[in-house]
Amino acid sequence: MKPGFVYALVSAKTPWIKIGRSDRLPPLRLKEINKDKNYSQFSPWKIHDFIHVTDAVAAETFIHRSLRDRQVRDVSGAIELFNTSQEEATDALSSCPEEMFVSSSKLKRLSFDHDLSQFLKTLFRISGLDLMLEHQGIWTFSLYPSTSGGRLFTINIGQHEVAYALDPRGGTEIRFVFALDKLFPMPIVKKGLGRFFGLAYASSSGRLRMHSFKCNLQDAAIRIQSDNFRRALVAYWMDHLIRCRDANSISIHARHHNANAVRTILGSASGNI
Repeated sequence: MKPGFVYALVSAKTPWIKIGRSDRLPPLRLKEINKDKNYSQFSPWKIHDFIHVTDAVAAETFIHRSLRDRQVRDVSGAIELFNTSQEEATDALSSCPEEMFVSSSKLKRLSFDHDLSQFLKTLFRISGLDLMLEHQGIWTFSLYPSTSGGRLFTINIGQHEVAYALDPRGGTEIRFVFALDKLFPMPIVKKGLGRFFGLAYASSSGRLRMHSFKCNLQDAAIRIQSDNFRRALVAYWMDHLIRCRDANSISIHARHHNANAVRTILGSASGNI
């Protein structure tokens, strides 16, 4: 039993969908898939959806069997093509038994934590990460990190930790920390909305300004949507992500990326990648 990913690919050159498996994040392997001799005639493929599973062979087999009446059998060497819709492909991936999903216990916990789920959905949307799903692996997300007691989540871009939230036991407020561009105005500190602090990252740019504040999740969701905060966040995160992409710098945290949580928060990868 080996963990891995089951993915669904789409292409403008065919109505068929390729459903296969990979031991690496599909966005990191897509170039190789597009050069595969059996499927390159339909390149370029794009990722429609994928899941992270505890047993990639078993999960792929389960999904293929559920779609066996849709399998395309007249393309030599291409046994992973299915004559199915994108919606049906997403449903097939979602239909895998719960225990097959990596970090299923964390996903279950998140399903009961509506405020955190809504906050994270807002954060992905205002930061633009929901439009950068093809770059998962360059940016990574960790839900309820087990190595950081009390943390609700951590987001990294490359080697750089750009956001996290800490919910101390017995505390009444959550501490949020974000990496922002210096566009964010210093006077906000005087309004009691948090503090800035220095933090050295070898991989950060000279534009970095770390900002920390404490409040509940609902108030935090409002705060991060303010014009100045959003602009400063996007300016720093997107610039850093593009720099990492151009340098082909995969995050050292890629193996800990919780792709299933991102998929759950955004309502599946369908239509976003």
